[in-house]
Amino acid sequence: YFYDLSDEVFCLQKTSGQCPEPRAYHSANIFNEYLIVCSGQNDNQEVLSDLWLLNLETMDWKPAAISPANALPPRRFHMSTIANNTLFIFGGSHTENYDCVNDMICIDLTT
Repeated sequence: YFYDLSDEVFCLQKTSGQCPEPRAYHSANIFNEYLIVCSGQNDNQEVLSDLWLLNLETMDWKPAAISPANALPPRRFHMSTIANNTLFIFGGSHTENYDCVNDMICIDLTT
């Protein structure tokens, strides 16, 4: 959904491409023309380890191209922000017991 500021209503927005599965406890950030959605938990309570890009100009989804060597660890309940062309992902949980971690994952968004 998008919020129309002039009419003060929510509007359903159609998207195309390969969409990410439904999720909760993820993070989302804006970088240039992209909405970046990071990890979270799916409907089966599985912790996800993916990164998705929505081009806000074309409304086209695609998974981020991340090499297996640099794969994200599963993560939910984390926080993320972008600074200096880098996506910083901090903390969260990745276990069934909701054990928290305090590590920092940094992803260079210019490559």
